[in-house]
Amino acid sequence: MPLDLPLGATCFVDANILVYHFVELGEASAVCRSFLGRVVRSEIDAVSTASCLADAVHRVMAVEAQERFKLDKGAAAWLQRHPEGIRELSAFRDAARQLDLLHLRLLPVDSQTVIEAAELSVQHGLLTNDAIIVALMRRHGMEHLITNDDDFDGVPGLIVWKPR
Repeated sequence: MPLDLPLGATCFVDANILVYHFVELGEASAVCRSFLGRVVRSEIDAVSTASCLADAVHRVMAVEAQERFKLDKGAAAWLQRHPEGIRELSAFRDAARQLDLLHLRLLPVDSQTVIEAAELSVQHGLLTNDAIIVALMRRHGMEHLITNDDDFDGVPGLIVWKPR
């Protein structure tokens, strides 16, 4: 589904949508920027977690490192071995600052959320971080998930919106 959520909808925004906003990845980036513009204009109530924001910033760092240092893969491992390279990067810092302007409401993750997520992982074959998203959405009565991740497609009770 394209990201044409109804006015006033509440949705959970996954990390990959934020990455597409900050990193040029063709049409998906344009769709995500347009969607997040609606969030900034308060047409849509968007929530996420600090972990999703951190994951997005980390991925922006990795993409920038791959491009800047001509890496085929393993940017995070390369940066761990060459921490001086981080000082040469700026896109991830810009992304971190811009996240605050997006007006995303952050949901807290507590130990009960992790326990619920573990059960959801078993039920739906989800990795832990994806299961945490589902647990939070259920706890907060949300059905709209904005992601580019196909792993959520079979989870009952979710309306999965993708930028493609």
